[in-house]
Amino acid sequence: MPLELRVFTLADLPRGLEIEKLAYAPNPFTPFLFPGPFPEESKKMRSEYFIKTLEQDTTARHVKVIDTEIEGDENEQMAAWAKLHVYKEPPELTPRCRPPAPLLTNWQVAAGAGEPVAVVRVRNLQGTLPVGRDAWGRANKAQPALLSTEVSFQQPFHAAAAGDNVASGDTAHYGNLSKRLREGLDQLSASAQPPTNPDAVRKADAGKGPSAADAFEMLWVTLTGRVVDGSRRALPLDQVPFLDAGKLRSLTLTVELPKASLLGAGVALAVTACFKTGLGEEKTNPLQSYARSLRIHGLHIPTLIGVNANERQAKQMVVADVEIDRLDTTKDIHPEVEKLVFEVMEGSSFETLEALGTLLADKILNEFKIVDEPKTARERGWQVKISLAKPIAVPFADCPAVEIKAGGALP
Repeated sequence: MPLELRVFTLADLPRGLEIEKLAYAPNPFTPFLFPGPFPEESKKMRSEYFIKTLEQDTTARHVKVIDTEIEGDENEQMAAWAKLHVYKEPPELTPRCRPPAPLLTNWQVAAGAGEPVAVVRVRNLQGTLPVGRDAWGRANKAQPALLSTEVSFQQPFHAAAAGDNVASGDTAHYGNLSKRLREGLDQLSASAQPPTNPDAVRKADAGKGPSAADAFEMLWVTLTGRVVDGSRRALPLDQVPFLDAGKLRSLTLTVELPKASLLGAGVALAVTACFKTGLGEEKTNPLQSYARSLRIHGLHIPTLIGVNANERQAKQMVVADVEIDRLDTTKDIHPEVEKLVFEVMEGSSFETLEALGTLLADKILNEFKIVDEPKTARERGWQVKISLAKPIAVPFADCPAVEIKAGGALP
């Protein structure tokens, strides 16, 4: 197959765009990375972009590869093409990323967003997550996932209420919202392949493989078009995100993994973002702030605790919820956090939940470290909330409980 390298011209553009489309089509990640919806004029926009670079960008060089054995003109013979930039002087680079929004606590982000006036929610949409770590810490074991989202709009549903329809622009079609999230999970499940190479498996099990937060980020991009901290756009310019950032007050996305805990009811990863009002330039980061949290809930651990004489005779079941707020990592750390909580509670002989909860918070903040990273949770600025309940202690009440919050800027 004799191939020749030649100059790419405007006349080659229709065939070039066709090749570009064919090149991405077989990739199983394409429908997830570029889910659309595409504007009706997206093909025209793409064509206009390349026409502009061909005619106006003096640094751009466009080349094509033709197969001379194929009968027909050069357009029919073209098998590939590429665009390169050639600079006579070092270019002055402008950052493609805008400053990331500050990572705050959930309470701070909620306060910044203000009281909601119009909200659309979808709760516990069922799917399968094919990446991340399971309850035993094993990587890339498919497990059930529950997706929940809350979309808060800046303005009331005036147009939707007046027209009695969801196409007015001041609301979100919850059916399409559910469909978009579910399609994202399904496409990720179809595309993700667990590693088979022993070295890759060891790296994944050590928390170095794709995490649940990586999948979470991809779902966030399908809704907003941007990464979680808002610093850069992650969709091509000719694609439209599902939600219009200029109309949002806040957005929360939660991925719950009900089988990711050995002793509890599940593990949940959540992000809440507060959006700016009066957005101007499209390239501006639309986020005012955001919060990321990890919650391990419903941990049932036999614990020696209590003031009364009968409570000193045997362990009773204590139910613990542990939430790490202002989480600054995307690694899956829930198996290690759960192990630490179990070891502290299993060895407890405190009389009060207050003392046990305070010790738990201190242990996490002062001793917990992510693998290969020297900083403690306290040094990272994490905020920890511990909720402890004794379901058996008071016969005619569901349970007595205490809640303790520590770390971050708290006293």
